[in-house]
Amino acid sequence: EACDAATVGHMERTGEIAALLAARADFPPRRVERLRRAARLHDIGKSMIGQEILDKPGALDPDEIAEMRRHTVIGHRLLARSDDDHSWLAALIALTHHEHFDGGGYPRGLVADQIPIESRIVAVARRLRRAAQRPALPPGGEARGRARADRAGHRDPLRPDDRRSR
Repeated sequence: EACDAATVGHMERTGEIAALLAARADFPPRRVERLRRAARLHDIGKSMIGQEILDKPGALDPDEIAEMRRHTVIGHRLLARSDDDHSWLAALIALTHHEHFDGGGYPRGLVADQIPIESRIVAVARRLRRAAQRPALPPGGEARGRARADRAGHRDPLRPDDRRSR
């Protein structure tokens, strides 16, 4: 199965945002471009996940969540078959872009600096994309609580708001 247009668009935009973040972090231009290209493939493993799961309108059940989480390992396997530098970085990002700084992510439960910097940048880029798509939260304590809960496990010194909250 091929990825749908929404997934492809998400992957492209995530690559662009990741490149902007890397440039802002003073990565050399060649490394920024490598990250842009590799980040575009971070969800390639979803091409092997059943369409009924990808298109499900409601919450996924535990078995479906487990299946969806397999996209990281699948993507890594697909991309690791090549021996060029671009595919190696893309495979690494595909495998680790859902790891959380506190170890609560998947598939391996990596913590802090065990997570490659490129994957951390892609994770931040994904969160920025998701935040830009989400309707504004209502003002007040409920909104702050929801935002705090959403960020749980994602405290990463890469993110300026996470450095301030310590």
